Amino acid sequence: MPVMENKKLQDNDPSLTAQLQAGLKRTHQERFEMFTTLYKVHETLKQAKITYKPLIRR
Repeated sequence: MPVMENKKLQDNDPSLTAQLQAGLKRTHQERFEMFTTLYKVHETLKQAKITYKPLIRR
């Protein structure tokens, strides 16, 4: 499918339109709170170290 046709299909997607409309209804305060929450999670995961301990069977 050419790029232009794919773009037209995405623009006419009703679920995408509904998500965009819901996003526009949010206040600046709600957007800020969501952003800070996601940023804190991002920073926490960025600093996390994954360690592996083999399972010891008794």
